Amino acid sequence: MINESLIIKFKSEMSTRSHVMWDLAINFNYAKHLYTTFNTGEIDKNWSQIRHVLFRVLVIDLSKIFTSSKNQKFNLFILLDKLENGEFEELGFQKSKINNFRNILNKYSTFFTTIKKFRDEVFAHTDKEAFINPGKEFFPTLEILIDLAYEIMNESAKIIPGTQLYFNPMNKTDLSKFVQK
Repeated sequence: MINESLIIKFKSEMSTRSHVMWDLAINFNYAKHLYTTFNTGEIDKNWSQIRHVLFRVLVIDLSKIFTSSKNQKFNLFILLDKLENGEFEELGFQKSKINNFRNILNKYSTFFTTIKKFRDEVFAHTDKEAFINPGKEFFPTLEILIDLAYEIMNESAKIIPGTQLYFNPMNKTDLSKFVQK
């Protein structure tokens, strides 16, 4: 039988990750809309500033989930480590699923480096003034990764019945009346 305190800790950590994922997906919706619908000259400086701030928050949330760092206690890499041979190993998550998820995540290492660069070199330092253009592939790649993160979370949550997670709100926010051209 699995230790009850381990189950409580697992559910608590999954709940925290789920909350970060919710924020990440919501910020993705708004940032994607503002970056893909409008060119810089098409919106006024106030909306341009809001777009930049939303992107900053998006990068911070991305770092929490996808940056492999000891400072990010709730990232997916740490979750997979804990499930494989850490404190959650006895919960019995399939090693083949862990390896599959790791292999998929590893394919995006260049993208994660870009996120870390945005976070470290642009947003974390006030001495760097930067015009952020995430590029055409940023949001489609991020959409794939957010779906993958939700898949990892949902598959992990199945090992302990009753683990509560927020649903994935990505692309479910009606932005039709939000900043129109």
